[in-house]
Amino acid sequence: MKRNERGVTLIALVVTIVVLLILAGTAIAMLSGDDGIMTNAQRSQAANTEGEVREKIKMAYNAVKTEISVNSAVKSNYNAQNDIKNLFKIAVEEMGLTVDASDPNKATDNTGKGGYTVTYNAPAGGSPIIYFEYRDNKFGGAKSAPISGNTITQTLTNGNQRINGNYLKQIRADITFVTDNATLRLDTAQVL
Repeated sequence: MKRNERGVTLIALVVTIVVLLILAGTAIAMLSGDDGIMTNAQRSQAANTEGEVREKIKMAYNAVKTEISVNSAVKSNYNAQNDIKNLFKIAVEEMGLTVDASDPNKATDNTGKGGYTVTYNAPAGGSPIIYFEYRDNKFGGAKSAPISGNTITQTLTNGNQRINGNYLKQIRADITFVTDNATLRLDTAQVL
């Protein structure tokens, strides 16, 4: 009696393994390449965070700007530079922060995950400035100083995320006060 045995030949097994290796290589490239799914997901998450932070800073600026406009209309000799403490408090409250008990010129996000730092400086003879900084596991660290042109001095740490090999800059902005007006400068985009 003849037995009809069917099995996998060595050639079929090798072809199957080669096809699986090609599929695995393609999947890895799609996941981790410069335009891979994981890279795009990181970029999208960072862009979303950046958008939220920028929007919050702009809301704080608009609250300050509204306060200046109202006070300028009501008080004849109103000077925003002399009202810096009140304007700082308004900006801090708009962002959902509280002024630090140890330093009345500073407010921080004390969630333990990094976050916002807002400080103000009212130098004698100079324009008062409120600084906004944002740090978390995605965005880098920087010195607490106003934005100088479009450049930012950074101190990079291990916690800073890279996208396509580039570190993300810390998100920073400042509000500068001149008598009865204020201007917002927000640094250039982090995620393109």
